[in-house]
Amino acid sequence: MTKQKVAILGGGMAALATAFELTQRQHIRDRFDITIYQMGWRLGGKGASGRDDESRVVEHGLHIWFGCYENAFGMLRTAYQEWNSQNGQAIRSVADALKAQCDSAIGRGDAPDVICLNWPSGAAGDPGDGRADLSPFKAFAQMLNVVQCFYDQLIFLPPAIPTEVELDDDSRALLDAANVDYGKYVTPKPDSLRFGPDAKVPIDVKWCAALARDWSHALASVVADPSDVQLRGFVNFIRSFAKAVLSPTFGKGGAGMFMAQLIDVGTATIKGIIIDMMLGGITIRELDLMDFREWLSVCGAARDSTYGSPIVQALYDSMLQYCDGDRRRPSYGAGTAAQAVVRLYGTYRDSFAFEMQSGMGEVVVVPIYRVLKQRGVKFEFFRKLKRLELDPQEGSVARIVFDRQVNLTNGAYCPTIRPQPCNGNLECWPETPLWNQICDGRALQEQGVDLESHWCCHNVGQETLEWGNHFHAVVLAIPVGAFKKLNAGPGPCDQLIAASSKFRAMTETAILVPTISVQLWCTVPTASGLGYPPSQAIPSHSPAKTVISTGPDPLDIWADMSQVLKYERRHLDADQPTSLHYLCGVLETELFREPAWRTNVPAVAKKLAETHAISWLSSKSLYLWPDAIFHGGFNWDYLFCRTPTSGHYRIKQQVYRANVDPSSCCVVSAAGSTQWRLAADASGFDNLYLAGTWIDTGFNTECIEAAVMSGMQAARAISGASIAIVGEDFLRFGDVLSSLAALVVDGATSLLEAGLGAASDVGEVDFQLWNGRSRERRTRLR
Repeated sequence: MTKQKVAILGGGMAALATAFELTQRQHIRDRFDITIYQMGWRLGGKGASGRDDESRVVEHGLHIWFGCYENAFGMLRTAYQEWNSQNGQAIRSVADALKAQCDSAIGRGDAPDVICLNWPSGAAGDPGDGRADLSPFKAFAQMLNVVQCFYDQLIFLPPAIPTEVELDDDSRALLDAANVDYGKYVTPKPDSLRFGPDAKVPIDVKWCAALARDWSHALASVVADPSDVQLRGFVNFIRSFAKAVLSPTFGKGGAGMFMAQLIDVGTATIKGIIIDMMLGGITIRELDLMDFREWLSVCGAARDSTYGSPIVQALYDSMLQYCDGDRRRPSYGAGTAAQAVVRLYGTYRDSFAFEMQSGMGEVVVVPIYRVLKQRGVKFEFFRKLKRLELDPQEGSVARIVFDRQVNLTNGAYCPTIRPQPCNGNLECWPETPLWNQICDGRALQEQGVDLESHWCCHNVGQETLEWGNHFHAVVLAIPVGAFKKLNAGPGPCDQLIAASSKFRAMTETAILVPTISVQLWCTVPTASGLGYPPSQAIPSHSPAKTVISTGPDPLDIWADMSQVLKYERRHLDADQPTSLHYLCGVLETELFREPAWRTNVPAVAKKLAETHAISWLSSKSLYLWPDAIFHGGFNWDYLFCRTPTSGHYRIKQQVYRANVDPSSCCVVSAAGSTQWRLAADASGFDNLYLAGTWIDTGFNTECIEAAVMSGMQAARAISGASIAIVGEDFLRFGDVLSSLAALVVDGATSLLEAGLGAASDVGEVDFQLWNGRSRERRTRLR
């Protein structure tokens, strides 16, 4: 049987997942001849990492895997089980590669106020084991259990004035019908009370989350088909809980305010999902016309909870939801944000988060790459996509044109470094190409040629693939920034953009966000040297090993990654750093829009990152690391350096980068933008499939999980196989054709104008579409 040739363009997680799924089953694998074409010398995309000349791990940014990443964990588990690793390989399993991180913290910007959280264990099982239960009420129950656990951790003393929620006769009847034992949460206990038909039974706020959790569990498992009355009763109770903790009788200290706002936002999210989506039939696509905070307000959350709390800001910060990296332009489509909240907090298993023990390139990408090689997938490195050419009818891809970036000395490139003591006995990628395998490699190295840069035009010629001869199907798995029209220069997908209005709308409404990342190797421990947690932290005796969001900007996300040092044994007999810290955040800059001929952009970006790093350490690090301050400024001697130097010049021996390359920018799920995304099988061109976090995966937020889901969807579309993808229909209650799509058909409005308007001016989102049907229905339901 003649195999179908599949050309996968790009080597990030979406591309790797496409190839992985196409080769997962032997009967499907036998049908395809797969080649991955990648710019530069390594794989992983935004998840790529490499070893520098000191064998340090150099990352694109901080990568945390959440416990809800079912598809990503599933792929990685399979890869480790199948991988025939080299002798001496130190990490050989998912359990060794990613370890649970149960501690996190939320800051308050430029202040030392930190709330430290210890996450309870999630649902039973391990993420990716194929046994995930994503039923909404199971997820709500876990969210409410998290709230109860945080309440127990943070609220040490009861309110001075008792704060309670009263259960009336109707609520008790609903609880009885659901077989929920509310009596155990009543004080005094039921055996000393007789509840008459008009009695109000008080539930202290410290037990309300637990009772709501039990009720949600019952709605998931005991009540076969919850009625509207049952659902509304549940909603009324959780929102009464929120109103009680927002009342003046509830303590409003640091921990009290945090808990009140957390309860307010969490219960408003659950209310909106039940009332708007389950009962009202409003779709995620419709909700995405609104910003998440605006929807929370519609659902009854207090303005201080939605716009002034670090809780909501932590979501926007963690998911990088700032248009063009501008913190004055936060925007997160409400439907997608609601999905993210419930998936992150309600469906994680085992642990809320997992941290990599070494670089993502070596503990995630290497085993996947090696297994794909074992399965017969071919890799062509140093292929920079020049353009896709359509056939005369503009219905399919006829040719793929690459710039061949280098010539190889032996015809094939071996991209990884074998396990050895200096790299912690891990097979890994180099931070720069292995120049000895490249013709004229030494000269290119001396010239500082960066073969991964958008602003590097070096090539040794072009290579053209023809349909029928070299490929039958194409997977476009490069980042949308690589082909979105950012300036007047030519792009690789210009013909597609000109030929298809849907493809054009998708690219035009995709909003990019550049980021900044810093890695600091320090001479002192985190707790006893840097002084974390600060004295104002709640609780005061919290672990120093943590991940924090909503800290001082622009490096508002920080993680102690000292565990990586174990695999960075650079000089076995010399002094070693004591702790390692990764910081990142969004970066407001227009550099990503610069045309390819502006070859000085990488140097400008590097200097920008250095300036921000020095400024943050000098003026803002004290909010997290008070003991790192010396004579009013940062103690630069705390930065570990091999070459003697002093003052802020020590930053030059750390790692800092401004991710302004269009391919390195993330994609924002801004209000009004996600409706223009195309699905993997909906490119509009017969033999072209799409993969990446920028497509419509059903989980349209920038993360590893969405990338893997997109690759699985592309593989399903190409193969026609039945492939189950966890979470792609999450919170999509019978959404086949949204009312917004119907409005387009009826010509009721120009959605493109609305989408572009929302994307370009977040503060002035046009809600005309939302008001037409949805507000009337929502008002009726409320």
